[in-house]
Amino acid sequence: MHSIFPVLFASFWILVLGLVEILLLRLLNKVWWKRPWIRRSAIGLPIIGMLAVAAWGGGEYLHMSWLGVAGGALLALTFVLEVCLMLSLPISGLIHGIDHLLHRRRKRRESLTPSTVDP
Repeated sequence: MHSIFPVLFASFWILVLGLVEILLLRLLNKVWWKRPWIRRSAIGLPIIGMLAVAAWGGGEYLHMSWLGVAGGALLALTFVLEVCLMLSLPISGLIHGIDHLLHRRRKRRESLTPSTVDP
């Protein structure tokens, strides 16, 4: 008898981590989100993870070890990438936000100071 619970558990966590990663990228790193290849990669990562879960589950169910191993390896890679992105995106968003505030502050100072041009 095959257990479907590991496949459901992996599917749930791949989707949750993928959605959190997309939200963090969209909300905290808006400059990066504007780039189409980053946006496509962020959306494609959970999709690839779900395909890997399907390959892993299908390989285990059908006793096709090569498919189960390939799907499991791709699933592990996807999971590690999503966790790394989930940990790094808030930090990079904070650094980018500080840079944005400093840039705006510098721009405001430059607009308030009169230019000293000799006639």
